[in-house]
Amino acid sequence: MAARTDRPIIPFRWVGHHVDICAVHTEFEVRFIARDILDAVGLDVDATLGAQPSHEGFLEEHADATAWTLDEIRTVLDPIASTPLARELMTWLAARAAEVDAMRHMQHEAPQRPPVLLPTVDPAAVPDTVPAVDEPRTWSVAQTARILSRDPSIQIGQQGLFDWLHVHAWIDKRGEVWIPNRDVVFIGYLTRLDRKIPGHHDLYPQVLITELGIQALHQRMGGTADLDLNRHQLMLVEDGDTQ
Repeated sequence: MAARTDRPIIPFRWVGHHVDICAVHTEFEVRFIARDILDAVGLDVDATLGAQPSHEGFLEEHADATAWTLDEIRTVLDPIASTPLARELMTWLAARAAEVDAMRHMQHEAPQRPPVLLPTVDPAAVPDTVPAVDEPRTWSVAQTARILSRDPSIQIGQQGLFDWLHVHAWIDKRGEVWIPNRDVVFIGYLTRLDRKIPGHHDLYPQVLITELGIQALHQRMGGTADLDLNRHQLMLVEDGDTQ
C-alpha cells in the first residue's frame, strides 16, 4: 500500500447510466480505474484484467487497482469506438479528467497557510443556516437531505443520504463514527467538525457537506431543478418559492 499516498482516488457517478467510475491522480496525470471503465461499457473485466478489487472492497484497494489514461482507454475501446455508448463515455471521461486536473493545479498553486482549527461547538447552539462570514458554508447530512429533497426528482432522508455517501465511498464508518474520505475532502466536497456533546468528555466528529459537495450530490443523483447558490441559504429554485 506504499503507493496509496501518491494516488488519491475520486469517485464519480456517470449520471444516467448508474455507473460509478473512479479517477486517480498523481503529480503528473489523471487516470481512471480500468475495472470501472470495462464495467461501464459491459466488457468482461476478468478476461481483460484478471482479478481486480471492486467498489465493494476498501477504497484504498480500489485506488491501487489497474488504472488507465484517456489514451489507453481509447485504445482499449477502439473495437467499439463508433458506438454511441463509447463516444458518450469518452466525452464524459474527458470532462472529468479536466475537472480533476484543474483541482490538482489549484491545490499545488494554492499558497501554503497554517491549518485552520474549527472551534468546538455545542450542537444546541448551531443554527440551521450558514456559518459565519468568511468561513466556507457547510451543511449537516440532515440539512443536505432536506435541501436535496426540495427537488421533485430527489427524495432522500438523513439515513438514506448517509447510506449513499457510504456506498459511493464519500464516507467510511469507524466503530459508530462516520469519517469523511480524505480524497473527497481534498476536492472540497466534505469536511468535518469536532463537536462537544453535553455530558461527554470526548469530541464527536460530524460530517459536513460544502456547497460544492451539494452541487455534486444534486448532479449525481439526477436532480432536475436548478440550484440557487446566491441566496442566503442554499436551496433549490421552485416556482413561487419565496423562502
